[in-house]
Amino acid sequence: MLKKLKKLLLVILFFGSIIIFIDMKYLSINRLKVKEVVLEYEQIPQSFDKSKILIFSDVYGDEKQLQKVVKQVDEIKPDFIIFLGNLFENQDNDIKLIQKSLESMEAPLGKFSILGEKDYDYDLESLKQLYSDTGFRLIENDILQIHRFEDEYIHFAFIDRFGSNMENVISEQDTFTLTFSHSPNVINRGILFSGKTMNGKVNIPLIGSIYFQDEPTKFYTKSKKLDLYLTAGVGTDSPQIRFLADPNIIVVELKSSK
Repeated sequence: MLKKLKKLLLVILFFGSIIIFIDMKYLSINRLKVKEVVLEYEQIPQSFDKSKILIFSDVYGDEKQLQKVVKQVDEIKPDFIIFLGNLFENQDNDIKLIQKSLESMEAPLGKFSILGEKDYDYDLESLKQLYSDTGFRLIENDILQIHRFEDEYIHFAFIDRFGSNMENVISEQDTFTLTFSHSPNVINRGILFSGKTMNGKVNIPLIGSIYFQDEPTKFYTKSKKLDLYLTAGVGTDSPQIRFLADPNIIVVELKSSK
């Protein structure tokens, strides 16, 4: 009886390992989940009530995954679209297909992008031209006054890897401010949406991420002064595996509690 039980456990372990491997290598990297966030604050003007922001990151040249984002844009119809960087994995990615997908995304109040660390390995001038051609406004370390058909406004702050000195400027704003950055370690106060860590990429239960041990990997982390939201990205960089860290996008709905 004991021998049969051991054999059964070995068979379960063997096939379980195969299933996990298939999921890590082929299934997980091709998923795309939508994470919904509702932000309700008195500082949000009435004109921004029910406004939606679609946020995505880390395409890594995966046009098939990007097409899934396009589909979500068509269904959700966001007011704003924000890309958090890392558009390509390498120079061999199909630029024309990526460009067509970005161009097809519609957001009546604006499409914005920032640079990720991989973008600095690419031809920056060509990348900036691509964003311009597709209607995405590339923002490099700046705070924008965002209106919604009214005089009242909120602020969008955009930080790339060279913008760590922007925290004091952001904290001085009296207006409701959302900060967007590729790195989660640029500020320690406010509301921050970030990419980069892909929610751990490979997470082991009770252990955590084996790739990003010194950086936050949870979707949402709240500290005393900071609300941090992490997108797990759309594509997957090398090695192309994921475990308990499915690709996702974030959809933010603003609500005024006035």
